[in-house]
Amino acid sequence: MGTLIASPPRPLLYAALSAALGVWVCDGLSPPLSICLAFCSGAAVYIVFRPAAVAGFVLIFALAGTGHQWRHNLSASRVPADRLEAQHTEAVELQGEVLDVPRSTAKATLHPVPVYQQQGLFYLRVQKAIPLEAVQSESKMLVHWRGGLPGCGDTVWLRGVLERIPRPRNPGEMDAASLQLRQGVWMQVHVVHPQEARILETGGWCLQTWAAETRKDLSALLLKGIEDRPQIHELIASMVFGMQGNALETTRNWFRDSGTLHLFAVSGLNLSMLAGFLSLLLRLLGAGPRTTASVAMPVLALYAVVTGLGPSCVRALLASLLCFGTEWVNRPAVALNSLGGAAVLLLFIDGNFLFQLSFQLSFGLVLVLNFAATPLSRWLRIRCEPDPLIPRKWWTAAQQRRVVWGGRGSEAVASTLLCWGAGLPWAVCVFHQVAPVSMITNLVAVPLSFVNLALGFLALLFAPLKGVTPALNRANAGCAEFLLGLVHRSSALPAGHWPVASLGQPQPSLVVFDVGDGGAVLVCAQNSNWLLDCGSENQAGRILLPALQQYGLRTLDGLILSHADSAHVGGAASIFEALSPSVIFKTPFKERSAQVKTLHQRLLSLGASVAPITANTQLCPPGPLCWEVLYPPSGLRASAADDQCVILRGGTSFWRILYTADAGLPAERWLLEHARPQLSADIWIRGSHGRELTGSEDFVKAVNPKVIIVAGSRFHKKPDPLESWTQKWREQGVAVWRQEECGAVEGWSGNTNRLRSFLTGCEISW
Repeated sequence: MGTLIASPPRPLLYAALSAALGVWVCDGLSPPLSICLAFCSGAAVYIVFRPAAVAGFVLIFALAGTGHQWRHNLSASRVPADRLEAQHTEAVELQGEVLDVPRSTAKATLHPVPVYQQQGLFYLRVQKAIPLEAVQSESKMLVHWRGGLPGCGDTVWLRGVLERIPRPRNPGEMDAASLQLRQGVWMQVHVVHPQEARILETGGWCLQTWAAETRKDLSALLLKGIEDRPQIHELIASMVFGMQGNALETTRNWFRDSGTLHLFAVSGLNLSMLAGFLSLLLRLLGAGPRTTASVAMPVLALYAVVTGLGPSCVRALLASLLCFGTEWVNRPAVALNSLGGAAVLLLFIDGNFLFQLSFQLSFGLVLVLNFAATPLSRWLRIRCEPDPLIPRKWWTAAQQRRVVWGGRGSEAVASTLLCWGAGLPWAVCVFHQVAPVSMITNLVAVPLSFVNLALGFLALLFAPLKGVTPALNRANAGCAEFLLGLVHRSSALPAGHWPVASLGQPQPSLVVFDVGDGGAVLVCAQNSNWLLDCGSENQAGRILLPALQQYGLRTLDGLILSHADSAHVGGAASIFEALSPSVIFKTPFKERSAQVKTLHQRLLSLGASVAPITANTQLCPPGPLCWEVLYPPSGLRASAADDQCVILRGGTSFWRILYTADAGLPAERWLLEHARPQLSADIWIRGSHGRELTGSEDFVKAVNPKVIIVAGSRFHKKPDPLESWTQKWREQGVAVWRQEECGAVEGWSGNTNRLRSFLTGCEISW
């Protein structure tokens, strides 16, 4: 009879599941602390008088949830109840300690940024505040700093504008308020002038500052020998130390679309490789297992600190320390037990780790690999072996090679399939994208990243030997260039990746994005999708593209650029690269801005079809959408870009939309004289002219809209002229929605037309 082998005990895995469940339940239900404490006490008493494993897990469940509630409800950073719902700002003076290394937010330039133009972002622990009731002492706050950047641990004084961290104003936009809330931050303060912020006292040595400086010095070592290839150096440094800040800004989308962005997460691959190199070197010197563990553990801890202690890195570090720790107790390491121990420690340190995407992906994927990788690879390997009735000694050379390479390939294929399948829920629900090409790309990219990491670590370890590090860096650069080319080609495959619409949410027929002083309007009808303006370059990448991906849009039928203003058309190149609109329409006027001229040249270099349009032009593409250009007429002369706007009316059989962008009074007068019958519309989407208040009474009556959407306002003086204009038409029964108040506007057409404010949830229908 065969011997039955029992699986090794893994109580820490069940403890981790209990702790995660406790945090999740308490975060969702928010029970009073008294109930949580009573539950903990009851579980503890039960364990004392009747020990049981189940009761122990119940106690861990209660303790993790109670600790999470305790930190959340009793946090010094929590906003008082009367201020939590208030949408207001106030001036404050704060003094406090900088809690992290400030991250520069100034636009990157080739020349050094003067001190007075520097901008940064960091967390502040408040010590003093004026007025006292505005901020509690010891609270944690996000600071938008201007002027010379302080260091971690410095004591600073500032005067600024205090406000709640704003909620997202557009679909698909990152929810910064929720992310900061998970960091224990409720409020932020903006320093307006550099003169209103100064450093009172330097903080001396700080671990985070040391980590940042060490990372900078080590990154400089990886630059030796490849000084002429900064992009490749940035790629190598990001793989060795993790992606920091705005690194790989120009190529990050390639890795995202090819499903290889995980290569820059400092995880078990990095730490296991570093530990392997250290173990090999120490054993060559004659060190034993305990000595090797004694040296490797602090080195791994220092490396984790230098890389920034991300959740995946902390998970790998704690698991590694637990594995090395088994050398001291002569017990075999159990992977799932080490994984569970790392999760328990993190959740008891801060339950908010559970809601971080990196935590979920790191622990979830490793858990799936531990459970299913071996059975799946064994099943695949069996398919590569000859008939089991043939003795092994009778296998031919070809069969032996097939078995060897099939065994190695089965492990790689099994890991890739499991990672792709296990990460699919996050890809669909969070990233709104599916990338089947990643299953093939990762089979090559992961081994290449292994070589990159190995060469990077070797270059750092042999830095004292002159000439070795530059040679290793040049070899690493060649491998990195091949990897970058592979990723670029994979991301460009037509069917390699595609967007996935949000589950259970119907695609809107109209979206008026809130992009400040710019404009961006999406109009859809029966698979016909048009975009009117596209915001600035930053807004296109941060707001529009995530939203269009969330709606599941793969292409655009057309893009209409209303006028040569970078706030309206700056993102055109990004939109074209991502969605390839069939045609781009623009004003017939010559671009005067150097930035807009450069954009136009870039569009032409990308192969875009750009056509000018004037009044009396019909844009009737195949599909239910039809656009009629009302303005500008041929031969128009105007000095300001706002007076050269394209004004058009279009829509479907359910509603009509008039889009006037930032057109001024001359455009309104011309339309009233030459195109009054064509002005009638259900929805009027308007902007604000840079110098004058538009929307005369005669013009509004000619349009006769049911809803007016004011997309942005440039009137920053008080009183705001639009206030009285808005109030006047609201009193006459016209629904006027200002995006300063309602954020983006989503609409659905049909037998009942409906508009909804994204920010407030208010709706109107007809």
